[in-house]
Amino acid sequence: MTGRPGRSIATGAGDQGTTRLGTGESVPKHDPRVEALGDVDELVAALGLARAAGLSPEGAGRVLALQRLLFRLGSDLAGAPGPTGGAAAGIGADGVAFLDRLRAELEDGGAMPADFIVPGAAPGGAALDFARAVARRVERRIVALAEAGRFRRPEALTWVNRLSDVLWLLARSEEEGGSTPLRPRP
Repeated sequence: MTGRPGRSIATGAGDQGTTRLGTGESVPKHDPRVEALGDVDELVAALGLARAAGLSPEGAGRVLALQRLLFRLGSDLAGAPGPTGGAAAGIGADGVAFLDRLRAELEDGGAMPADFIVPGAAPGGAALDFARAVARRVERRIVALAEAGRFRRPEALTWVNRLSDVLWLLARSEEEGGSTPLRPRP
């Protein structure tokens, strides 16, 4: 397979073990911000696997919205400039409100399962449970960055904290057939 002349995904810029952040700063590939960005990338891919596993149309739409918000989180982490040169539109109060609405919709009208959940009851639910575990790692990385003074986006911290709860609820909803509210167990 040949690419278009003059265009390649390979730049060679990282061949010495560094990468460039959205700010233009060059950092080692093991920099904590790069580690966090890699984990966000893994989470986006895990959510893609969940969508490909046959989620309900409603669940797939919700997961796609979360994937798009994760790109905004990546911009926050990379310090990427927006289209006008200012800060990129990262995770803000609107993203937190979206998660809060989604959590409320999923919780509405149903009881939480009484027992611990062992992932694997349905392919989509299991994939969402895997994504939830990755989301928790993303949260740990971002909290560590915040504690080190290298990440100052309180809305993004709130958002990533609530994300794993929403993914757990989405997984349970998919296992119940993809309906919005969780139903009480018989």
